Amino acid sequence: MENNTLIKSILSLCLYNTYGVRFYIKKNKNYQVIVSKWRESSFCQYETWEDERFNVFLNNNGDIVGGCYVHDISSQPSCSEIESYTKYDYTSQEFKDLLDFQYLYAKKLTNLVRYLSSNVNKIKNLNDNEEFYFEFNSAEDELEK
Repeated sequence: MENNTLIKSILSLCLYNTYGVRFYIKKNKNYQVIVSKWRESSFCQYETWEDERFNVFLNNNGDIVGGCYVHDISSQPSCSEIESYTKYDYTSQEFKDLLDFQYLYAKKLTNLVRYLSSNVNKIKNLNDNEEFYFEFNSAEDELEK
């Protein structure tokens, strides 16, 4: 992989060992990158929803200059022992540690690295309000869409 800050930033946002990770990259002078997964499951006879996402802003060099990470778990009817909400601002050490951890994992996903490397020029050349979207299975290193 070439030394590319944009690719490295996107790789660091890849959610660890997860099916159905959605990547939205939008250009509005700089870049907005939203990486998310959403899961619905049954647990302790309750319906449970899990939402995990990054919503970050990158400058034209690909450096992260704003945003946050959110992990929200809720259930219906309420099952308080499994409900939680976590949010890290991009300036926090927790956010930086999470990015470092995920980058170490994602840089080994050869299909993701290959896909981003082959599309980096398309991403860099987006016009304002244009989007680039794909889904990825980081548990299996497979492009889904």
